[in-house]
Amino acid sequence: IFNQQHASAWIKIGNEEPDITTQKLFVNKKINDTFTTNESCFQNYFCETSNNNYTYEISIQDIAPTSYFSVELFKQYFKIKTQKDLHNKLIEVFSFHNDISQRRLTAFEALGLIMKKNQIILPDNAIAKQKKEIIQEMQFKPDFMVYKADPNFEINITELAKKQLTDNVIAEFIGYQDNLNVTHEDIKAFLHLTQRARIKDFLYFPFIKTQNNGQEMPIDQETLHHACLKEKAVNHIIHHLTKK
Repeated sequence: IFNQQHASAWIKIGNEEPDITTQKLFVNKKINDTFTTNESCFQNYFCETSNNNYTYEISIQDIAPTSYFSVELFKQYFKIKTQKDLHNKLIEVFSFHNDISQRRLTAFEALGLIMKKNQIILPDNAIAKQKKEIIQEMQFKPDFMVYKADPNFEINITELAKKQLTDNVIAEFIGYQDNLNVTHEDIKAFLHLTQRARIKDFLYFPFIKTQNNGQEMPIDQETLHHACLKEKAVNHIIHHLTKK
């Protein structure tokens, strides 16, 4: 609670050294527990541009499981009814073609099909911004200089930026146009999918950056709602393009 106002957010409890203080805050805490704190990650979340020493009241509303894979959350998220459907759904991220999972290939092709059938015009400044973000992300990869030495580097980056922007436009448009509903359980299951490398392949878009200077920070409910909506839109598109 901040000045009698409140905000809903999720936070990942990290295991790295910058997260030790936050980790200690939540040790042995459970749903409906309430406590106060002036820990830095909450200070920076609410008042990033100012030096402050406010005290915040934290109330734990829910916990997404991390120590185990919740089959029930998974089944709810994908509306799975039978064990056969569950088995087939899991195969999607364990079956590969040219080092790409069946799930990612299906999502890539589904969005590509819609892109081919619709004219989507992207502003030049949006493309330039997306290219800059891609290059900033690539700079941390050991093979970056090899990629950059490719004579088609600029063309490839431009095409990738256009593809990423177009995917976002399609997912957002379908999500809002078809009135897809995002529930609290959807967001919980969405976060649960991020906890394991292989299962994370069920999410098409890059996950939200959760760290600031190496420390895990709260993610507001609205940001997660938007990210989850795009993923539900991808599922919605795949369902309608592949249903018999």
